[in-house]
Amino acid sequence: MIARPLAVALLLCVLAPARAQAPLTLVDDETTVATMGFDFVDGQTLLIENLELQIATKAPVKPILWIFRRGDEGPYPFLPIELAKDVVRLTRYYEDSGFPRAQVDYEVELDTTDNAVDVTFVIEEGPPRLIGEVTFAGPGQSSVQDALPPDIREAWGDFKRRTALREGARLDAFALVQLQSQTLSWLRNRGYAWADAGAEQFPDSTGLRADVRVKVNLGPQARIGAVTVEGDSSMSANVITRELPFATGDSFDASALAEGQREVFGLGLFQLALVDVAPEAVRGDTTVPVSVRVRRGPSRVLSAFTGYFSDGGITLRTAATHRNAFGGARQLGVNVEWRTGIASGIGGTGATSVSGGPIRDFRAAVPFRQPYVFDRRLSYTLQPSYRVRDDEIESSVQAEVANTLLLTLAPLRTAALSLTGRSRDLSRGLGIRILDAGRIDSPLTPFLPDTLRATTGVLGLDVAWGTLDDPLQPTRGYVVRPSLSVAAGDIAYGRARVAASVTRPIGARTTLVSRVTLGTLLSTGGADPDSVGDYVLFRDQLFYAGGTSDVRGWSSAQLGPKTFSVTPPALTAGVIPDPTLLTSSRDVNYVGVGGRYKASASVQLTLPLDALGPQWGAQVFADAGGVWSPSTVPAGALLRAGGTPADSSLADQLDKEGGLRVGVGAGLSYLTPVGFVAVGLGVKVNPSYLDLRQPARVYCGASIYADEPNCVSPLGQDETPGYVDARAAGVAFDPTVIPVRSVVGVGFLDAFLRRTQLYITIGQTF
Repeated sequence: MIARPLAVALLLCVLAPARAQAPLTLVDDETTVATMGFDFVDGQTLLIENLELQIATKAPVKPILWIFRRGDEGPYPFLPIELAKDVVRLTRYYEDSGFPRAQVDYEVELDTTDNAVDVTFVIEEGPPRLIGEVTFAGPGQSSVQDALPPDIREAWGDFKRRTALREGARLDAFALVQLQSQTLSWLRNRGYAWADAGAEQFPDSTGLRADVRVKVNLGPQARIGAVTVEGDSSMSANVITRELPFATGDSFDASALAEGQREVFGLGLFQLALVDVAPEAVRGDTTVPVSVRVRRGPSRVLSAFTGYFSDGGITLRTAATHRNAFGGARQLGVNVEWRTGIASGIGGTGATSVSGGPIRDFRAAVPFRQPYVFDRRLSYTLQPSYRVRDDEIESSVQAEVANTLLLTLAPLRTAALSLTGRSRDLSRGLGIRILDAGRIDSPLTPFLPDTLRATTGVLGLDVAWGTLDDPLQPTRGYVVRPSLSVAAGDIAYGRARVAASVTRPIGARTTLVSRVTLGTLLSTGGADPDSVGDYVLFRDQLFYAGGTSDVRGWSSAQLGPKTFSVTPPALTAGVIPDPTLLTSSRDVNYVGVGGRYKASASVQLTLPLDALGPQWGAQVFADAGGVWSPSTVPAGALLRAGGTPADSSLADQLDKEGGLRVGVGAGLSYLTPVGFVAVGLGVKVNPSYLDLRQPARVYCGASIYADEPNCVSPLGQDETPGYVDARAAGVAFDPTVIPVRSVVGVGFLDAFLRRTQLYITIGQTF
C-alpha cells in the first residue's frame, strides 16, 4: 500500500509546475477534488463547458442557491495520472480547434484538513491558425466546375462563395468536417448520389496559416430507381409512397429523401420511418433504388392532462385519436377541455362569473383529418366543436364547424385556408355583466345584447413563413405569421394580424430575439363594436394586450383600456342580486375592453448560465405595446349614461387607460426535451392608474376590506371612498383618494406586487 502513494508523489513532483504550492507528498488514495477551474493567460476563446467535456478530472459544482443543485454528490477522487492525461487531452483539443501553439499546464493545492485539492488548468492559447486559400479539385487536380453540367455551374460558384470557411478566419477540425459535409450535400442534392469529398489543410512554415483543399470525386449523375416499402404489410404501399416528393425516374436528390422521411413520419402512424438508398444499390450505378422502411405504432391513442388556472381552477384536458380511422391514414379524434372552477381563486386571485360562481369553460371538438388531397402537400380537416362559456363578462353557448385546407411546403412554411360557420347563443338569461351605471341602483339583470343569437360565416387565411436552425433552441432564423379573416352574417368584419420574430446570435451562446405584432379590425356591416347590443359579439375579434407571449408585466388582456366586471352574490334564492350589495373583493374585477388596433414589440437577450449547467439560461427583456380605438360601450354607453358626476369622473379615468405601455424584466430557463421551461418576472415601467390599484378598492373603497365588508358606506365613514360611495352621495369620484394598495398592506411590497407579474412558459413561445 506504500508503493502507490509514493508513485503518485513522484509523478506529481515530476509533472507539476513550479507554481504548485501543495505538499504533494501527502496526497493519498483518499484525496478528493474540491474545486476545478481554468485560468487563461492570454484570453479565452473556447467555452469552458466544452473544455470540461475533454477531461476526466471532475469536481463538485457548488450551487448558487440550494434549489439549483445539479449533478450527483460525488465522490470526486483525485487521480494524478488522469490529471497528466488531461493536459494532453486539452492540448490536442486546442490544436484541433485551431491553436497549434497552445500550452496547457496545471496548479494543484492541497488542503490537508479536508484532504482535498484545488485543481486549476492554466491555458495559454497562443495565436490561432488562420484560413488561407480554399480550393476545390477533382481527380488529378482537375476543375470541379468544368466537370459539372452547364446548368448548375453558376449555382456551384454561389456555393463556393457561401461556404462555412472564410479566408482569415480561425481554422479548426470542425470547420473542415463542416465544409466536407456541405460539399457532399450540395452534390447529392443535384443527382450525384455516389459523390465523395475530403477536406485537407496545408499549413505554411509558421503553422499559423493553412490553405484548404477539398478533393471531390463526382461519380455519375443518377436517377431514382425502384421504390419499395418494407415493414408494414397491413398498410397500402400507395398511402406511403404518395407522401414522397420523388418518383422512379426523377433525378436523385438526397434532400428529397429526407423530406419524404419527414412526410411519412408526419402521418402519425409509425414509430419509425426511414427513407434511404436501398442496401442492394450498386455504387456507381446511374439508377439508385430507394427503400422506405416503417414500423407501425399504435393506431388508438388516449392522452390526458390536468392543470390549474387561477380563474378557471382545476382544468382537465383529454384527447382520444384513431390514427387510421377509415383507412388511408385518416385521423378521427375527440378533444375535451373543461375548466371546472374547482379550487379557483387561490389567494383571492380568481374572478367571479356572470352566474355568480367561479369561471367555467367547457369545450369539445371532433376533428377529422384527410392527409392527402390531390397532392401530398395538401391536407383537409373538418372540425365541429361546441363551447359553453360562463366567465366574468358573458354566459353563452357557441357551436361551430370549421373546414381547413392546409398547404405544407416545408416546416414553418404553411398556408391554411379555412371556412367556418359559427352560431352563438346569449339567450340563457344571464346577460353581460360589465359595469352599467344605468342599472346600478336597482336589482336588475345585467344588460342583454339586442341580438341574442348570432350566426356568422368566416373565411380565413393563415400563413407561416420562415426558417429556424433549431425549432427547440433557435439561435438564427425568422418567422412571419400573417393572418386575414372576413366575416359575414349577423356581424360582418375584416380582421388582419401579422406577427414576426427574428433570432440572431451575438455570441457563442448568446442570442437576441426581436418580435413585432400588428393588428386591425374593421366592422363592415350594420353591427358595430360601439353598439351596446353588438359589443359582446365582437368580443373575441377585438385586440387585447398583455400576457406571457405579449407584453410581460401585465396579465393576459389587462394592458390598456379596461372596465369593471361586477358580480354580487344572490342573497335569496330566486332574487336577482343587487350590484351594491358586495361582500367580497373577488366580486369586482378588471376586464379588458379590447380595441380595433394593436401594436406590440419585444426584444429579448438570452444568455448562458454556466454556473448552473449548460441547459440553463437567463433572459433579459423589454416589451412594449398598446391597444387603440377601444369600444366606447363600457365608458360611454354604459357608464356616462348613468348621468351622475361619479359616472362621468370614473368614465374619464377609464378613458386614460390607453396608450403605449412598457414592461421590462428577467427570467431563468431550462432546456428540456420539449423545449425551454422558463420562469421570470415582468415589471411595469409606466403602469396606468388602474394597473396600480385593486378593482374592488376603486369600485367600493376601503370598506370592502373591513372586518365586515360592504360596498356602500355612509358619506364620510369610508376613509377612502370609492366610486359607489361617491355615486350614492351625488358627488364626483375622486381618483386621487384611492391609494396604491394590494391585499398585502405593506407599503413598498404593495407597490411592487401591483407593478410585477410572474410568468411561466413551456416551449418556445417567444
